[in-house]
Amino acid sequence: MSQVRGRCVICTSMFSSNNISALPCGHTFHFACISKWVERSKTCPICRVRTEGRSIVKHLFFDSADDTGFTQAPSDYAAQVEQLSIALEQEKSDHLDTQEQMLKLKASVESLEVKLDREKKCYRDKIPPLLARNRQLEMIYKAITTAKDETALDKQLDDARKVQLQLKQELSDERTLVRRLKKKEIDLKNIVNALEKELRDVRSAANISTTPFNPKLRSLALEQSPPKRESLGFNESLQIDENVLKSALRKRPRELPLRSKPSTSSESAPIFLSFSDDENDHVQTEADVSLQFPTNFAFAFAQVDKLANRIFTDTFQTQSTSTKNYAGTRSG
Repeated sequence: MSQVRGRCVICTSMFSSNNISALPCGHTFHFACISKWVERSKTCPICRVRTEGRSIVKHLFFDSADDTGFTQAPSDYAAQVEQLSIALEQEKSDHLDTQEQMLKLKASVESLEVKLDREKKCYRDKIPPLLARNRQLEMIYKAITTAKDETALDKQLDDARKVQLQLKQELSDERTLVRRLKKKEIDLKNIVNALEKELRDVRSAANISTTPFNPKLRSLALEQSPPKRESLGFNESLQIDENVLKSALRKRPRELPLRSKPSTSSESAPIFLSFSDDENDHVQTEADVSLQFPTNFAFAFAQVDKLANRIFTDTFQTQSTSTKNYAGTRSG
């Protein structure tokens, strides 16, 4: 490859015959060099004439009789040697600068490594106290948190115990109230049974169809009294002989003492009516006394009415008071 005299001002290298390019202004350069130049600046590197990338002449061709190209003078070789020597010196200088910079960097790295080792040692010395402090703080935090949780749990437990005791007390009160009410119910049933028995005894002793004047006893007596059977003639009027009536209503020569209060045995004793016409018969039974003195039965009925009124009044007052107490207990 033949070389042509001349040098590219961009790369300062000699031209060869196959890589010479030119701008419209006439200055020659290597094609690669001028292409990169025009990409950065749209002017000629030498004359500063404005140019474009499409106006670059890529190849310049030179005609020569010698196929080997232009011959180069010895002075050109001397210049090239000088240029290469300068480039070599520059490379050596750059190499020295690089080595010097590398040494500086090595020294800096060594100093930094020493400093790093010193810092590592310092931090290694600080790590155990910091870990101990951290563990201590964690223990304190756990203690505070646990204390707060235990306090809250203790408070909740106390509240739950209070509620439990209150519920137990309410349950005990309600059970006591239920037992008392059941006992009162049993007592009232016993009283009612006793009154019913007493009423039956009085009615059987009196052998009459009338009921007491007390409305409560009247309804109770009507419920307990068996219905009359028409087939036995209870609804038919009994025709009694006038002589028998006169004999029954005739005054006796001997008067029996009146009792202030009839006994239970006399009230419950059965009545046997005597229809004897013998005027000299002075032996009389309890039935005769009842017929002669009907006020005994009136007194008995009056006592039963008073007793029934008092029992029913006390019963209703007790039930009302128990209901109010139970309602107050439930609301509290």
